[in-house]
Amino acid sequence: MTNPQPYESVSLTPDLNTVKGFEVNGVKDGVRYSGDCPRCGHPWEKVVPDEVVVMALEAERPESEDEGIHVVQCNCTHPHPDRPDGITVGCGAYWGLRVRNAAKGNENEERVG
Repeated sequence: MTNPQPYESVSLTPDLNTVKGFEVNGVKDGVRYSGDCPRCGHPWEKVVPDEVVVMALEAERPESEDEGIHVVQCNCTHPHPDRPDGITVGCGAYWGLRVRNAAKGNENEERVG
């Protein structure tokens, strides 16, 4: 990207095709979600530990008891103009990621939150 987007804290609702492009990989004691930021197009990732999923499920009571919603914030390492002092990564975009708890016998799945 020649002219990177300026930093802006903005909530997004990625379309289904974008969400389907996110990668889901099991890691020790959790799940790694990654993909290209729907706003700036740079790579991001988030690791959700199994324990966090279970705790979130108990606290949030989402649509079903084996799902949880996690906020993903762009954490790309590319420079974005106007990034506030003290913030070293990201373009400011964030979105919800609904995940299923594999510990309850379901596959991990990402959907628009």
